[in-house]
Amino acid sequence: MIELESVKLGVVSLILGAMHFFNILVFARMRQRATSSPNHYGATTSIAPPPAAVSAQATA
Repeated sequence: MIELESVKLGVVSLILGAMHFFNILVFARMRQRATSSPNHYGATTSIAPPPAAVSAQATA
């Protein structure tokens, strides 16, 4: 009885581990593709610069 339950638990653990590994692999490939290849406009993807600060004289 205990042996059967431990086998079932082991199989479930192995399946969940394989699914986790596959998900990590997919996310790593998505990140690699997003950071290394050019986008639709021909430029590489990058983080946009922060917006310029508005001075107090311009708002008055």
